[in-house]
Amino acid sequence: MTPETWTKAKPLIEAAIARGLPTHTADDVRADIDAGRQQLWCAGETAIVTEIVTFPRMKACRVVYVAGRMADVERLKPEIEGWARGEGCGFMLAGGRKGWVRTLRDYFVTAHLLAKEII
Repeated sequence: MTPETWTKAKPLIEAAIARGLPTHTADDVRADIDAGRQQLWCAGETAIVTEIVTFPRMKACRVVYVAGRMADVERLKPEIEGWARGEGCGFMLAGGRKGWVRTLRDYFVTAHLLAKEII
């Protein structure tokens, strides 16, 4: 990843983090990308972060963060899915707000993720 790519992607990732649970900072994400634990995908004004999750019986590519323009997301989707297939993943996993169900019409809902702050 070039410094220019990170400079463009960082504020997008920070915006995505701000909409979710405070599990990571942009610097945490950068460290995971640099270590090869996560992947950064950029197009136009969009950044997507993915990671491969290995389960006992399969691998899946999980979309961790998305921020930017929907047109760019649609452009990156086939590339990411093709890469994941090449990595041996059997499924794509994506969580997010309800609007994603309408947007990712070729995905299906398997569960609802609930959270409660207890600290």
